[in-house]
Amino acid sequence: RRTLCLCWRGFNRPPPKQFLILMPKPTLILVSGPPAAGKTTLARRLAAEFSLPLINKDGIKELLFDKVGTSDYAWSQSLDRASIALLHLFTERLLTANVSLIAESNFHREADSARLAELGGRLEFTSLQIHCTASADVLEERNERRRNTAERHPGHVQGPQSGLKPHIEAGVWSPLRIGGETVIVQTDDLDAVDYASAYRAVRDALGLAHD
Repeated sequence: RRTLCLCWRGFNRPPPKQFLILMPKPTLILVSGPPAAGKTTLARRLAAEFSLPLINKDGIKELLFDKVGTSDYAWSQSLDRASIALLHLFTERLLTANVSLIAESNFHREADSARLAELGGRLEFTSLQIHCTASADVLEERNERRRNTAERHPGHVQGPQSGLKPHIEAGVWSPLRIGGETVIVQTDDLDAVDYASAYRAVRDALGLAHD
């Protein structure tokens, strides 16, 4: 449980003790993993199943593309950095308001673990990480196929690096170090994904009864 005041207007500051009332802690569900691992599909299913707000980095980034335009790889990367910063900002705002949520991104293991650890030092919340993954070859092929279809926003410009595999092997998108439970979801075969294990973990994290 956490303390929260419903009448305190200092949105960015904790309320004074005389305003505090007892409220359950919110839950932060992080859907992580490398590009093309099926994160967005899973996150959307979870959001719909549990009626939770969903913040996803690519959704923010594509909105920025639509509003401020597209350009080259450097521009795409600058909007990528802005998008992950906004994701963390929105996440903090919702947790501060005692709202459970789902945040989805190809989180960077080192940088985003540090950001979330810092947030956990200031706010009380329960965390659950659902990490989507597949073999490097499957992800490479899937990402290349997606890049050449209309479903991918044209603002996502491919960089000069040689594919996803070097980053995967370096552990860039490995599970975050955030404590709490981590559920690994294998997505090599998108038609055989074990969504049920993710649903069970979310139900437990939210304190909901199982069907």
